[in-house]
Amino acid sequence: MAELALRVLSIAGSDPSSGAGIQADLKTFAALGAYGVTAITALTVQDTRGIREVEVVRAGLLRSQILTVVNDIGIDAVKVGMLGNLANVEEVMDCVGELGDVPIVVDPVLCASDGSRLLSVDAERALVEGLFPAATLVTPNAAEASVLSGGPVESLDEQKEAARRLGEHGTSVLVTGGHVEELEVNDVLFANGEVRVFSHRRLSGGETHGTGCALSSALAVFLGQGSGLEKAVDQAIDFVSSGIEAGLRIGGGSALFNHFAERTLKASEYNTTHGRH
Repeated sequence: MAELALRVLSIAGSDPSSGAGIQADLKTFAALGAYGVTAITALTVQDTRGIREVEVVRAGLLRSQILTVVNDIGIDAVKVGMLGNLANVEEVMDCVGELGDVPIVVDPVLCASDGSRLLSVDAERALVEGLFPAATLVTPNAAEASVLSGGPVESLDEQKEAARRLGEHGTSVLVTGGHVEELEVNDVLFANGEVRVFSHRRLSGGETHGTGCALSSALAVFLGQGSGLEKAVDQAIDFVSSGIEAGLRIGGGSALFNHFAERTLKASEYNTTHGRH
């Protein structure tokens, strides 16, 4: 019998292209040696070029999914992504007490990269005031941080200010900087009243689909494994950087994040050494 793996629950939407959402979270968990379980919040029709249609799961069905896997399998960490509407935000808030004392990472998904709305406007306040205080860490990108904090996020200083404002709701906040026009990518962590900036080189190659999902799900794994907050952020940034650098060109739109970048690179080295193409 194998040793019990870390059990991580993803509460998020489905992406049939497997670049983001539930499918991407499961790949992240597997790549990092964790066992993933899921509660699907919405079905989307999308590909590498954008979203065509969204159907949000009813709140009662979402609750049943969460409690069924929690009661049977148990969980050691949670990642929350797309929730879709106010009813689902409130349902997840109600379920938090059933999850136990485990790290919870919330990726506040508001819109897709093509602008498609993935959370109803009336749910934003409940997300910030109700769910954020229950989270171990919240991971908005610049656009999400701007909407939720009520101010612009177009520079490093504005990232810091947004992180502080959102942190006032009782959680630690990581405002990612991939979409901020700086020479380097700066991810800003606000925790315990202090700000730390994680700076790393900006990778070329254009937009990569699924980086936010990969970051938040990797953070859930590392926190569940017992890493401290700053170490978990370092580890997750390294994981995401590798996945972007080894991104996959599949489909006619954005590159897809490569969750198994290390394995891909090893295979490439093997093929080169043995003369395979």
